[in-house]
Amino acid sequence: MSITSANINDGKAGPEALPDNPGEVFADSAYRGNHFRDAVRANGGIPRIVATGKWGRDEQETLRKLKKWNQPIHRVRGRIEKIFGRWKIQAALAIARGDNAGGTDADLVRCAARLLGFRRVGSDLQVRLNKALAD
Repeated sequence: MSITSANINDGKAGPEALPDNPGEVFADSAYRGNHFRDAVRANGGIPRIVATGKWGRDEQETLRKLKKWNQPIHRVRGRIEKIFGRWKIQAALAIARGDNAGGTDADLVRCAARLLGFRRVGSDLQVRLNKALAD
């Protein structure tokens, strides 16, 4: 595992976190540069990196190729992101409980939302955090 500060580009820091023979490596567009792609291949892996655009003469054909490339990547990454989202919410609520011992559920939701980087608690976020509190 590798931890970097927030001002370090993910694509530049990513190669340090790669194990030997990583298999297929699914990544978002922050990792699309040659630096990361070459490191994945050098370690025996296959890069599966989201593309944000393609060049082509026929716009519809180009968009079809882009979707065809990204769809299997999004399918895998979507499942992973969903798990990490749940973990992040649970971690934020655990920290909020420690910081607000004896606080109400509304206090915990506001604190967890701030820890997750939100300034306000909208109705969708409130529902998700309250559901996680109940679980």
